[in-house]
Amino acid sequence: MKYSALILATSPLVLSSLAFGQSNTSSASTTASAYIYVPITLTKTHDMSFGDVFPNAQNGGTIHLNAADNSTTISPPASGITTAITHPPSAAVFALTGKKNAKFNVVVPASVTMTSGSDSMTVDTWTVSLASGTEVAVTGASGTKLSTVLPGATGPLNTTLALGGTLHVSAAQPEGDYASTAFNVTVTYE
Repeated sequence: MKYSALILATSPLVLSSLAFGQSNTSSASTTASAYIYVPITLTKTHDMSFGDVFPNAQNGGTIHLNAADNSTTISPPASGITTAITHPPSAAVFALTGKKNAKFNVVVPASVTMTSGSDSMTVDTWTVSLASGTEVAVTGASGTKLSTVLPGATGPLNTTLALGGTLHVSAAQPEGDYASTAFNVTVTYE
């Protein structure tokens, strides 16, 4: 009789652990996905040129080269600085490919120095324009970063990106062929 009392006393434990063991697990299904972006690329097709510039002996000023249409704006207008069309101004132009509607950053130096011998001029206040033709200022962290959205619908994109800027001309700027060293224009998905 002692055996049967012992078996009866442990039986509820065995039965209860079997019942709990069946409800300790659960499962659900899931899927995996990824979105692959078309790589963003930037390839230079044309360098920036402010064209022919004639400074005034008494007044300095600036020449803004519009990225959207290659027009120039002289400031202040009474500075006496003039330009000629012998060598027309032109924004830097790049072929840009990437995913449409993806945000991307354009990063340029805060400024670039153009030199002719020991003489120099500075280019800054950058602007960019996509093929759509709207000029946008490059601003942001340290004045070197722009975030914008590529136009259009989903799918790969092939367009142009133009870069304009502002040239600072001193009064009686010395004559010379001024040029900068190469500088980077970088595009990255945001």
